[in-house]
Amino acid sequence: MKHCLAFLLLWCSVLHNIVANDLRSDTIDIRSYFLKLNLTDFTTKTLHAEAEIDIKSLQNNVNSIRLDLLRLTVDSIKFNGVATTFSYNDTLLHIHFPVSLQKNNAAILQVYYHGKPIQMNGDFGGFYWTNLYAFNIGVSFQEDPHSYGRVWFPCFDNFKQRSLFEFEITTKNIHRAFCNGILQSEISNGSNKIWTWKLNQAIPAYLASVTVSQYEVLYDSVQGLNGTIPIQLAARANDTAKVKQLFTNLPNALHIYEGLFGAYLWDRIGYCIVPFNAGAMEHATNISFMQYYLTALASDCEETMAHELSHHWFGNLVTCSTASDMWLNEGWARYCEKLFLEELYGDSVYQTSMRTLHEDVLHRTHIRDGDYFPVSGVPSLQTYGSTVYDKGADMIHTLRWYLGNSDFKYCIKEYINQFKWQNVNTAQMRDFLSQCSGKDLTN
Repeated sequence: MKHCLAFLLLWCSVLHNIVANDLRSDTIDIRSYFLKLNLTDFTTKTLHAEAEIDIKSLQNNVNSIRLDLLRLTVDSIKFNGVATTFSYNDTLLHIHFPVSLQKNNAAILQVYYHGKPIQMNGDFGGFYWTNLYAFNIGVSFQEDPHSYGRVWFPCFDNFKQRSLFEFEITTKNIHRAFCNGILQSEISNGSNKIWTWKLNQAIPAYLASVTVSQYEVLYDSVQGLNGTIPIQLAARANDTAKVKQLFTNLPNALHIYEGLFGAYLWDRIGYCIVPFNAGAMEHATNISFMQYYLTALASDCEETMAHELSHHWFGNLVTCSTASDMWLNEGWARYCEKLFLEELYGDSVYQTSMRTLHEDVLHRTHIRDGDYFPVSGVPSLQTYGSTVYDKGADMIHTLRWYLGNSDFKYCIKEYINQFKWQNVNTAQMRDFLSQCSGKDLTN
């Protein structure tokens, strides 16, 4: 009884924090971020940055904003070019406006800051800065909320707020910088270079990305439903041959997912190889991809490549409303691995892979996650657990055959089209699929 009460109180606290964070987006819309970062200091690994944030008030008499920013030093802040006051406790940055904003008023905030972005030992995400690489991973397994844009720029760090992004990254001459979107310019500046990137699609903060190293680039393109899509695969010179070999079926994956879910709606397809030891991260158009997938885990490389690409429909395009519905991102991406296998290698490969997954879910998921959980409403500690990924994929396989293959494929494509550029919860998906298929999915 004590254990249950403690768990209930903890979950209520987590839920309260999630709701509180989401409410900020009902008061102020962050329309865009222009992030200017100096990432030349590979000795002390100190970031120097300016975040230019374009906001619009959604209510009357708004006189401040609370932004998430984690353990960095704020030097000064301007409101429409004029210095303004603020308070900061290493977690929340509270900016006071010199004048109140009325509904639909816009303003530009400029936050000047510096410091050593954190990467917690044993965690999945954060800002990694080695002697050879500097890059972010946009989610944390340990922190709550799990979205992790706040480790390198001030933001609304939730799944609800979508914003446009532009980046100006200063690097050493020997380095390349990759960010979301399309490269706008590459300018030499003495011993440094300045790289400007722009993303034309709005995303939550956790999907924003920067990656810096001595990269070589493999350039390609694929003909998508809406035209030619550029492909850029970035890796250090000694990894490029392996990338070229293991990513052979990337264009096929694009065609498969476009056939199942509709057109790819993003500027480009991009992967950056990084020395990350825990997987890959679906930063929009600029996926961070673990170096070990090229060597020791090469047998898993192709499915992981497909998994991350599929997030550009499930997660990046249609995003879960809260972490407790993460299966709408990750369960679907895990199942998309199987759809990739089915379409490329045939039904027998798909069936074998699904049977293996199903047996693993039955025998081990509750052990890994410490209990039996439904896929929706998972506790915070299990947000990125086997229930979300594996049981989520297994449930979608069951849903597919419950609806029938034809209705499943038609309705999922319609679901993506209906909710693109939005966040959703499980009830919304259930109700939409029920309406689309004519089959009541309540039970």
